[in-house]
Amino acid sequence: MEMDAIFKALANPLRRRILVWLKRPTSYVSPADRMQEGATAAELQRLCGLAQSTVSVHLHVLTKAQLVTPVRVGQQTLFRRNEDTLDRLKEHAQRLL
Repeated sequence: MEMDAIFKALANPLRRRILVWLKRPTSYVSPADRMQEGATAAELQRLCGLAQSTVSVHLHVLTKAQLVTPVRVGQQTLFRRNEDTLDRLKEHAQRLL
């Protein structure tokens, strides 16, 4: 777990908002035809109202920091929170602070 990459990813308010949206994705997006938890890049793009390329960069940073995990479901890629990394981050912060 690379702490610098995690803290860099969390420094951006939109990336923190994406993590909130992914905590309960069905509250923010309506996955009508799928059983999997998560949200697509297009769904996240609609939520934040930014260009697809901008959202992709943010998702790349979150993925590189291992805060989200892309999962291929059919022709779609769903993004999910990586709860293991988030739990280790909480433990790390508790030890330091």
